[in-house]
Amino acid sequence: MFPFGCSKKVGKLFTVKVCSLEAELEFNLKWNTTGKELLALVCQTIGIRDSGYFGLFHDDSNKGNAWLQPNKKILQQIHPKQTHCFMLLLKFYPEDVSDLSQDASLHLLFLQVRQLILRGDIYCPAEVCVLLASYDVQAKHGDYVSSTHKCGMIACKDLLPSSVFHLFNMTPDMWEDRIKHWYSQHQGLSRREAELEYLKLAQELKMYGVTLYPGSNKDGAQIWLGATPTGLNIYCAENAVDPHLSFRWPEIKNFGFKNEKFTVELVKKCSQNVVFVAQHVRMNGVIFDMCSGYHKLFLRRREPNSREGERVKSHTREEKCKRQVEQEKQLRESAEKGKAIAEAKLLRREEELKLFNAGLHRYREAFELLSEKSRVVEEQAWLLTESATSYEQRVNRFSSTRPTDQLPSTMENMAAVDQGGTSSGKFEFERNQYLPPYGEEPPTKLGPTAEPSCIRIVPSHTMMCQAPKYCLTDPEAPPNPPQSTSDQLCPGVPSMVPSSDTFMNQLLAEIEKEKTEYLHKSRHLFQLCKDLSLKIDELKN
Repeated sequence: MFPFGCSKKVGKLFTVKVCSLEAELEFNLKWNTTGKELLALVCQTIGIRDSGYFGLFHDDSNKGNAWLQPNKKILQQIHPKQTHCFMLLLKFYPEDVSDLSQDASLHLLFLQVRQLILRGDIYCPAEVCVLLASYDVQAKHGDYVSSTHKCGMIACKDLLPSSVFHLFNMTPDMWEDRIKHWYSQHQGLSRREAELEYLKLAQELKMYGVTLYPGSNKDGAQIWLGATPTGLNIYCAENAVDPHLSFRWPEIKNFGFKNEKFTVELVKKCSQNVVFVAQHVRMNGVIFDMCSGYHKLFLRRREPNSREGERVKSHTREEKCKRQVEQEKQLRESAEKGKAIAEAKLLRREEELKLFNAGLHRYREAFELLSEKSRVVEEQAWLLTESATSYEQRVNRFSSTRPTDQLPSTMENMAAVDQGGTSSGKFEFERNQYLPPYGEEPPTKLGPTAEPSCIRIVPSHTMMCQAPKYCLTDPEAPPNPPQSTSDQLCPGVPSMVPSSDTFMNQLLAEIEKEKTEYLHKSRHLFQLCKDLSLKIDELKN
């Protein structure tokens, strides 16, 4: 008998959608497909082996929200002419989250528990919410890196329940700082490890794994009946967090329902049976199905040598070994990568050190070369100074040996040389003083009146004749032997004046040449010293 007037002739196939918290699937099913077959098909498609914990949840217009019954045909539970959407959820929470051996099962449980905490269905203190949010960020973003972390990267509204923001007068930035503090301490955790730590912390909460059903006791007081992986809890209507009564599955002898009454029979004979009156009869079937499933899982988990338990344990060990091998592989690859990076960095540092040492060696050589050049330049400057001093002494000696009346003209000639002029005019004037006027014959005989003139001329002529040998030779060398009186008094005086003029020209030309060379070398020395100072400053820097 099909509901809603449906018959076998409606169609051979019908379409259903199955949505999980991260995927959406669509199947074309036969008319006689059961809920158990659809659940197996979904788990096979997603790759879930722990199918005993999962169920298909749907919205029934007649019964409200309900789980798809595994042993009944799907068309007997839904309208055949509509495309229904089922939600793949964990129907039975594991007593220990470590019992889920597969990463896919663990991830779906993590998403479901996270949604219940953010929605407020599972009460969680603010401190625990912050710690759970840090594991959530670690599972989503990986390790905390201060250089890449940006302000506002942690969306607090998606990580904390809205009730937490109302309880504390804190800004989103303050919440982000608290989450970041714990997030930075989860270095090295993989996504699975972070989700597992999240679930281990969440399963300690009082409302974890509790499915509440509203009703009343036999006296008519409003209460809540909660089915959990470890037993049944009775909650007062005012407080659905802390159980008023708790009964573990070993303490329960039997449970069942009749009409609207759901009865729990306890092992202790002295204890009265617990009676729960549901709001309608259909809810008792849902409660019975939930309690039966939890009780079976509780017993199966404690069976010593059950085939299912051994299979789960074996698969758990395989998954654990596989994860260890994968982690060791990742660690080995990370170590090899880090070693390669370190070796490359070491080689780069060695090359930089070699270049630095080569540059330092070049700078040292340049410094030594510049020091040597500086020393040579200093020696050249000293030699130039000594040479200038020597020439100055020679000029002074020459000037001191001339008569007083000839000294001004000589100094004037030297000053004229220093000023860049020529001394030929001066010497020409001096020579004309000793020559007779134009048109007169030079005296052939010296008379008494000419003696003073001869006496005045002869010493000058004698000194001028002796000066070249005295000035151009070693100062300590003895002077040439004096000439005879006849040579001095002969009418060669006019002929000796040109000789004296030639000598003075040579002497002044030599002095001018030395002066020019001295100035040139002085300028060159100054430039070298300046360059040396600049290079020494560069080396110091």
